Amino acid sequence: MRCQAAFLETLSVLWLVKGRLKSSTEALILAAQDCIYTCSFKANCMSNAGDTHCCQCGEGVETVRHILSQCHPKGFNLYMERHDRALLAVYYDLCKHYGFEVTPRWWELQTLPVHENHHAKILWDVPIPSNGDIVVRRPDVILQDRMNRHLHLIEMAVAWDSIQEERRAEKQSKYRELCADLRRQFHGYRMGVVPVVIGA
Repeated sequence: MRCQAAFLETLSVLWLVKGRLKSSTEALILAAQDCIYTCSFKANCMSNAGDTHCCQCGEGVETVRHILSQCHPKGFNLYMERHDRALLAVYYDLCKHYGFEVTPRWWELQTLPVHENHHAKILWDVPIPSNGDIVVRRPDVILQDRMNRHLHLIEMAVAWDSIQEERRAEKQSKYRELCADLRRQFHGYRMGVVPVVIGA
């Protein structure tokens, strides 16, 4: 099943490991990541003594890594768009696997807050009612597999390669309290957080 494969940690860098790119193409992509004309590049590679802070947010050194995975200027929603588009591919596979009507192409699928049939219930960006003072209770996708009695909290992250493990651990710990609360609500269900972390 393709949706299970999406959860594997190694898939986000598979194009580097077993990609079908020519070595010259791969080298150009990696070189482009390092040589984009950022403030840091100008200062370090072109002997320009100017400010290296990010022009967009003013925080951090403006590098490719910062621009793709750390910069958060006010009103800048491209990161959420990228996050949601990547998550849509996982959501599409889940909907297809559990028998929900899908479009021929994954990127054409319109998300719904709730998909439900006798096999499963899939929630997209819906807060979970919980007992107590649990603040973090809105995972990206919630999959309730009724046939196998599994409940998965699926969290997407698009992260720079060197911080993918950190993001994965962060997603796991973020929903620990919510999982404990849901175990009381869903007796007999196996439960877990599924961090889907892909490279930026």
